Amino acid sequence: MVCDWPECRWAQNTTLEIVGVCGVAAMVVGGHPPTESDLLDLEFGPNPYDPRSEDEAREFLGWACLTEVGKGDPRPYCTAVGLPEGFSGHWCGIFILARAHFCGLTDWPWVIDPVHKHWGFCYRLPMVTRAQAKPSDVAYYTKHQHHALWVGDGRIVNGNGVGGRVSVSRVEDGASPDAFYSIEPWVERFSHVQP
Repeated sequence: MVCDWPECRWAQNTTLEIVGVCGVAAMVVGGHPPTESDLLDLEFGPNPYDPRSEDEAREFLGWACLTEVGKGDPRPYCTAVGLPEGFSGHWCGIFILARAHFCGLTDWPWVIDPVHKHWGFCYRLPMVTRAQAKPSDVAYYTKHQHHALWVGDGRIVNGNGVGGRVSVSRVEDGASPDAFYSIEPWVERFSHVQP
C-alpha cells in the first residue's frame, strides 16, 4: 500500500519515523513508503500529534484506521465505545467510532436502540453526496449495514473486512456506497486552532 495522496509528506531518511499524517501513516521504511506488511508489523503508541486543522484531524483519523490494517480482534474497539464485555456482532462501524475516540475527535457511544431503529452513530452525522464526501467521512452500504472509512481516492478502510480483519479495498472492486456521512461535527472545532 503506497500513499498516493497529494498531501503526503514523506521524509527522506533511512529509519522508520512518523513525520506527519496523510491517511496512510506517513512513514519511511528504509527510504521508501511503507508496504502493507510494514504496517502490519508496527505497533503505534499514543497519538503522534495534535491536529491543528480540520484537514489534519481527518488525516489523523485516516492514519489511525490504516495503522490497524490486519487486526481482527474486535474486543478493544467494542470496549472503546462502551459496549459490554462479550458483545458479538458486526464491528465495522464500531471500529471507525473507536478510532475516532482514539484520536480524541468524539466521545459518542455506540447506540443500540431497536425501538427507534438507531444503531451505531451515523444517524447523528449529516449525510453528504459522494462528490461532497471528504477523506475520513463514513461510507455506508445499506445491503449489509456496512460502515467503512472513506479514504477519498476510491479506497475504503473496513473494520471487520476481508477475513474478519481490518482491510483496505477499492470501491471499484465492489459496489459503490449507498450513502456518505460527514464527520464535520467531529472536526469543525479544529477550524479555529492556531499553530
